[in-house]
Amino acid sequence: MKFYLLIFTTFILINLKCEGAKFLFTFFHDNGSHFGSMLPLMEMLVDKGHSVTFLNTIPIDGVSPKLKSIRFPLPRRTDEEWKNKLAYVLWHSRLTSSSLGLYYTVMDNLLGIMLQNGTDKIVEIINEDWDFIVIDDLFWSFGFALTTLKHKLWELNGKQFNQPHIIVYATAATSLISAESVRSVGRNWVSRVPMCPPVPTDESDVYSPNKFSNRILAFYENIIEVIHINYLVPHLMPNMKVLGLTDFSWSDFYSRTSLQFADSMDRIGWPMAVGKEMINIGAHCKKVKILPKKFAEFVEAPESKGTIYAAFGTNVDWSRAPKYVYEALLNAFNRFKDYRVIFVYNGPELPQLGKHVLLTKWAPQLEILAHKKTKVFISHGGNKSLREALCSGIPLIVMPVYAEQAHSAHVLLAMGHAPVINKFNINEENVFQTINEVI
Repeated sequence: MKFYLLIFTTFILINLKCEGAKFLFTFFHDNGSHFGSMLPLMEMLVDKGHSVTFLNTIPIDGVSPKLKSIRFPLPRRTDEEWKNKLAYVLWHSRLTSSSLGLYYTVMDNLLGIMLQNGTDKIVEIINEDWDFIVIDDLFWSFGFALTTLKHKLWELNGKQFNQPHIIVYATAATSLISAESVRSVGRNWVSRVPMCPPVPTDESDVYSPNKFSNRILAFYENIIEVIHINYLVPHLMPNMKVLGLTDFSWSDFYSRTSLQFADSMDRIGWPMAVGKEMINIGAHCKKVKILPKKFAEFVEAPESKGTIYAAFGTNVDWSRAPKYVYEALLNAFNRFKDYRVIFVYNGPELPQLGKHVLLTKWAPQLEILAHKKTKVFISHGGNKSLREALCSGIPLIVMPVYAEQAHSAHVLLAMGHAPVINKFNINEENVFQTINEVI
């Protein structure tokens, strides 16, 4: 990690002499998760004396006053119909390569809203002399359009001014095979699990290139992804044409990038070919704070053998989850009466739930994981949760819910790092047995 930061710092110094650089960060419009992925890098750059601005669409509060914010509010649906649809997608489906185009369409619609409501602000952003523009690689049409347009304007002006260096930040931890193909990295399509695999159940169905059926699955998912992303998606982003980008292509986009960061832990998973511009920056740990008194008193009860901690990310609304899922978890937790159980949960309670189970809408996750009495972490397998578990040295159990989490589950299973609970066939007994085997 320190070696890569040295390379990055040297890269900045060479291009910018002794002046602080002007950075612009813009990321996928979600609930703040992708902002959280980029925040450590932004704070580090500010501490090094650089000027850092980010496009704030959510809004985001409570960040360092040293970070500059361009406020650009974008809508986020919170109506009941949308919440029910989201819950159905999370619990009754899985991400597939053929569904990726939908997310590019949604993000391009947001670009259309930006163009309608804030053309002057967009023009100011385009005209600003940024030294580095760091963009999210995930579906974010505005980032693709801004960086491509800035680079083309620099070329049209005879390259007289500072070159706008473009950094692509893979916040989802795993890059799409279509992007790898465009960059000519030379990675084998079937030697590792695809981005959108089925949710595994146990070691018997973990992805293996030795299985012909698995190779067929990987080839199918990857070829569908390449066709959709490289040939269909550019036509699903019509608002980019409003900015004058009538011939956008991924090949052109990646040829203009200077660096690609991946928010992944590069020592876990299958070996992969990399280019010199590809840097994994996910192998870092946050500083642990003091565990709040409420949680400390609960987990440090002298009669407890240890703590079982369960949390499934910010997108899971347990009040809309299938009854069989939360009942399986709660009933299994209730059987561990010699332990303390903390479950980040906002759904219906079971009347017979024991006092050893604490249901809370929020918990200081890193501090709980770092506590000496914590025995196991049951997680959805999100990237930041996996990193915090690894940093804390806590055994994992993964129940993938959506997105790249099934991919991560395959990797963890294959490497022997974590057993998996399948959301489609979960029951009280397999939850209990899985936890019991780990602790």
